[in-house]
Amino acid sequence: RRAGVRNLTHYFRVMQHRVMSFPAPLPSLDDIACEFATDKSTRTWLPTADDGYPSRATHGHGYSLVYEYYLRHLRLRPIRLLEIGVLDGRSLATWRAYFPQAQLYGLDIDPSCKRFEDDRTRIFIGNQADSHLLAAIREEVPDGFDVVIDDGSHYVRHVEASFTALFGHLRAGGIYVIEDLHVSAARDWGAVSWNFGMVLQRETFGNDPGEMVAFLKVARDRPDVMALTVHLGKICFIHKTGGEQPTPRWERGDALDELYPPRPRPRLRRMVDAFRRRASLRRRRPGS
Repeated sequence: RRAGVRNLTHYFRVMQHRVMSFPAPLPSLDDIACEFATDKSTRTWLPTADDGYPSRATHGHGYSLVYEYYLRHLRLRPIRLLEIGVLDGRSLATWRAYFPQAQLYGLDIDPSCKRFEDDRTRIFIGNQADSHLLAAIREEVPDGFDVVIDDGSHYVRHVEASFTALFGHLRAGGIYVIEDLHVSAARDWGAVSWNFGMVLQRETFGNDPGEMVAFLKVARDRPDVMALTVHLGKICFIHKTGGEQPTPRWERGDALDELYPPRPRPRLRRMVDAFRRRASLRRRRPGS
């Protein structure tokens, strides 16, 4: 009996050693995004920051869940990732933690974003629609990018200019991401007072949702595009042909023609319209 107890004790010690020697599981992208309080996370509330940006999101969009589905195969690889739109650096910090071997690049119109540069991060300053700047970025990274994320001005014309200049510079099998498609429905995007980018560079035009849908359809029909998917009605993933990346299971995502459905009129507005119609009919009646 004592021999059996000793053998059993030895067995548990061996199993305890094996369990403790297992590598700790890597945190998910959403865990990291929530830790850095980026709006890509699923957090329902984001803390405020004293950096003077009035247009900061107050809650997460949940992009991190879709990002991890498409980018998890690249996690431990020495990839090159470019993000347009640095803002407060929270998103770049998230990518730095999620991709420990990656070389990161950021592009922002705000010169103060240079403070986020380090040994693995290079920041470019300028307008994302500047063809000369985009050409300089391509020259500095001649081997191309594995991932490009457009979280910049959200102007349709800027988005189109950046995509035209940078998609061809993606490596085979690379992924191009466009965030916040819903902003394309804001026709007064250049005039809203809380758009901090307008303080740095004024734009006279607004957005047109039809222009964004037309652009995405043209991008989808390019011969070097393997798949274009839209999720949550807000974020678009465009996969370049070639490489090891298989065709995603979510082949369609949200239908492009259903991206910007007509908004229902508020109840008060419907009541006012009905009252005006009745008043107009009374005025047309003879003898009234």
